[in-house]
Amino acid sequence: MGDASGGGLFVSENRVDLANEINEAINRLQLANPNVSWSDVQNVLIAAYCRVVARKAGFTAAERWSRMRRFSSVVEQQIAANLMAPGELIVANVPLLPGVFRELRSQAAASGQTTSQLMAAILTRAAGR
Repeated sequence: MGDASGGGLFVSENRVDLANEINEAINRLQLANPNVSWSDVQNVLIAAYCRVVARKAGFTAAERWSRMRRFSSVVEQQIAANLMAPGELIVANVPLLPGVFRELRSQAAASGQTTSQLMAAILTRAAGR
């Protein structure tokens, strides 16, 4: 991660791709240094991403800043997820197309549930529980 290339990180529009990329980078850092602190993981990833965004052609200053804020936010979320004890509640943020969300909201209302409750029930059934 500490090299001038930015550790293989890339600039992504897709938050899911970004989260996967960050997880991979966290794994590489932990393999290279098993005792690395979460604070150092965060600092190294953000420093590496700064180099990536700085070299990206065609971005305005505002676009660079926006990408950095998004990256930092996803890094913080991924680190928080890694800090959870086994068996703790996992909160999933699943982006849905507007039409899919409207249908889900309608079905939830028809069954006397919130959208979150219906989604949790669907996922629980899908997991076989």
